[in-house]
Amino acid sequence: AWGKYTEALMARPLPVKAATASFIFFVSDSATQYLMDPDGAYELVRAGSGAAFGVVATSWLHYWWGFLEAFVGKRIPAASHRLANTLAKVVVDQGLGA
Repeated sequence: AWGKYTEALMARPLPVKAATASFIFFVSDSATQYLMDPDGAYELVRAGSGAAFGVVATSWLHYWWGFLEAFVGKRIPAASHRLANTLAKVVVDQGLGA
């Protein structure tokens, strides 16, 4: 299963990331609803909106992190300056993206 997932991720990264995030957000909210109030009514719309948020957030992060890789990578090559490259991406991400 893991091999098929990674193959799909390499072939179509954005749809696979979006579907994965959607599933995780949906399951997470469903579990949270149950754990917070086991006898309460299940809110499908709430879980669905969480799933939709997962798609939107993942799409944004896919492109943002791709930009960071290219932008920082041109200035501080990861192959020769791995730590500096990583720290620069964190600084730019937290300074602009957060």
